[in-house]
Amino acid sequence: MRFTFWRISAIISLHYREEIRCYIQEGRASMATQEKKRGGLKQAVYRDLRDKLINCVYAPGTTINELELTQTYGVSRTPVREAVTQLEMDGYVKILPKKGIYVTEITLEDVIQIFRARAEIEPITLRMAKPYLSVERLIALRNSILEHEHDIYNAYKWDMQMHLYFIDNCRNNYLVNMMHKVFDDNTRVVIGTGQNEAKIHNAVIEHTGILDSLIAENDIEVACRLMRKHIENCRLAAIQYLDSPAYREHIQKTSLTAPAAALA
Repeated sequence: MRFTFWRISAIISLHYREEIRCYIQEGRASMATQEKKRGGLKQAVYRDLRDKLINCVYAPGTTINELELTQTYGVSRTPVREAVTQLEMDGYVKILPKKGIYVTEITLEDVIQIFRARAEIEPITLRMAKPYLSVERLIALRNSILEHEHDIYNAYKWDMQMHLYFIDNCRNNYLVNMMHKVFDDNTRVVIGTGQNEAKIHNAVIEHTGILDSLIAENDIEVACRLMRKHIENCRLAAIQYLDSPAYREHIQKTSLTAPAAALA
């Protein structure tokens, strides 16, 4: 059973639409102010589109119409085109002349690289964060993860909360910034390759095991080993989906509009 972050999308869209509306209502201004305003519009559109792409509101393999985006955001084509160009540089879309904006597929190489980065770096950040972790916070995370085991939306939210709590407390800004980018791409992979109750149940067991090793046993070596194993299981689940009939059928449906390079 697959899911989308439509609730997140609604909140994100309301925030960015209000931001865009404020820019538009500023009225006529000097050339310098107009340039600043245009850049602000572009960034507001960029952030909203990026969040929707990461959360698969715009699903991999589909196309987005530029005109519809201008109508959605109530802006001209210029800030939309600039935002989309930046998103193409990020690797989330491909601009297809006369066809639209193609949302790039999630590839096997994406999965391999993302989970390899996580498997190597997350145990390191966990070890670095250990002296700064609060037992009270660890217990609260454990309780929240167990409480939402049967709620796919909130289960994934608390999954992310746990991982980012460790990363954000490693006290190394370079690692924090890098891993937040990795987790943006990881979110797209996890949602794009499908979530179901069985996956969530397994993840809950693995998460509570990591937390218990820190809370009850205070054993960082066990926690790091369990973290690496958990990430490996996530990698295998994503690869399994990419090799599934459902994903192959999806590829066939989108292959007429997608360039070969985007599907490679």
